[in-house]
Amino acid sequence: MAVLDVLSPEIKSQLVLELTQLVSDDVVPRILAQQEIDFFKAKEAANYLNVSYDSFKRIRKQGLIIGFLLKGTSIRRYRKSELDDYLKESEERL
Repeated sequence: MAVLDVLSPEIKSQLVLELTQLVSDDVVPRILAQQEIDFFKAKEAANYLNVSYDSFKRIRKQGLIIGFLLKGTSIRRYRKSELDDYLKESEERL
């Protein structure tokens, strides 16, 4: 017997409402905030790497950072993990 089976329909309904509110108030904003941290626009990526935008464009043209296109658009984003990998490789080359 599942735990929820012992609850009345009214209590189940209240539980669903409270969980929905909790998810929308707490969980969703945290997921969105994390997502915003994990993906950068080109200028944000340049700032994260502490290089000028022009330097970032050169790095990109050299294929050292690739990024990805948002589906169905020409908008490019860069994963934080890719930028971190580039920084680590740059340090190793020194």
